[in-house]
Amino acid sequence: MSAAFTYIALSAYRSKRLFACLILVGFFIQWAEAQYSTNNSGNWNTATIWTPVGVPSAAHSVNINSGNTVTLTANASCNNINLNGTLNIGNYNFTLVSNFRIQGGIITMGSGNCYFRDDVIEVLGGGTFNWGTGTVIFDRAGNQSIPGPT
Repeated sequence: MSAAFTYIALSAYRSKRLFACLILVGFFIQWAEAQYSTNNSGNWNTATIWTPVGVPSAAHSVNINSGNTVTLTANASCNNINLNGTLNIGNYNFTLVSNFRIQGGIITMGSGNCYFRDDVIEVLGGGTFNWGTGTVIFDRAGNQSIPGPT
């Protein structure tokens, strides 16, 4: 076997391995950034109210659709949230890792806390924040903004 042939064969093998690795990395990135949308009302930890079926975590984006009410029965978190429906935080803690957008939605708190960890809070088309005895905490290391209407 010549040296040139051996080099080409190894290069092709490495290319196939690299390609397979890139596909796997892409799959895991897509999985980690999954977006969950409500298809019904229910508890946050009930997998069947979400599409795809599962329970969102801090790595996921969430859309609570108009007409749906999601109630926390334990502490919960997500990466981004788009709130068109109702989120009942109650006496639990809700942590938002990144962006929050409310479009006519409602947040109801009890004694639980709501943590906004990063970036922007947008209120588009109105929304309601029913405060309980809990605290809203803006705890990003840098500036956070709540832009006015445009």
